[in-house]
Amino acid sequence: MTTVRTQDRLLPASVMTFSPNPTAGEMTVQIDLKNATQARMTITDLTGKIMYLRNFDALQNESIQMDLGEYPNGTYLVRLVTENGARTWKVVVQR
Repeated sequence: MTTVRTQDRLLPASVMTFSPNPTAGEMTVQIDLKNATQARMTITDLTGKIMYLRNFDALQNESIQMDLGEYPNGTYLVRLVTENGARTWKVVVQR
């Protein structure tokens, strides 16, 4: 896995979308990268606790069904790190 430093490239916001957001639990994560790449996706709470971690060998276009129903209400940070850059998005769990 390639390490991305803060001065490295920021991925476009459109690379990953979440539906619905806010979510009561079930959520679809749509990933759309130009080229297949190694990647890591993490979901953390606002204290930095890792709630979810997934590594990809060749991520490009993927639709991931996730269930955040066991997560407490609140805001979570979803971070995607690839060989080409990184970006963080906010996801809200609200019931």
